[in-house]
Amino acid sequence: MEKQRSKPKPEPKQANLKNYRARTDNAFDDIQHILVSHGAKSLTFDYDQGRAAGVTFVIVVRGERLSFHMPARVQNVEHLLSKQQHWRQPITEIHKQQAYRTAWANIRDWLAAQMALVETEMVQMEEIFLPYLLTPTGESLFFAMQERQFLLPAPEKK
Repeated sequence: MEKQRSKPKPEPKQANLKNYRARTDNAFDDIQHILVSHGAKSLTFDYDQGRAAGVTFVIVVRGERLSFHMPARVQNVEHLLSKQQHWRQPITEIHKQQAYRTAWANIRDWLAAQMALVETEMVQMEEIFLPYLLTPTGESLFFAMQERQFLLPAPEKK
């Protein structure tokens, strides 16, 4: 009996980036609605060269106004899309616009998913946004902790 040769298994295909075909720019209205309807007291989109680069908002936790900043990091999305979609180099303005829409659509969808967890009392608002909390120096808590190699400061001696 002759052994059948097995075919080499193809390498797993990388999944397409979520919202890589997003077509509308309504993500901004949706983001504003999601955050405000869940208690945001103020909300601003931060701009760089005429394009939204992040969203900063304030929520009140135990009577304290806490500021949070979520960056869009559109260039990271451009890079991933260029690899996954095999865009010709250099990246065109059309590609940049698609990466911009994709980045903001992903932020919108992430916020909507997180608010579903809040609504079902599975998590608290501050628990979700903790990495994005702005410290007194204006950097996010995530970056402040990253600089300390995620070590908490030593307790103060009494």
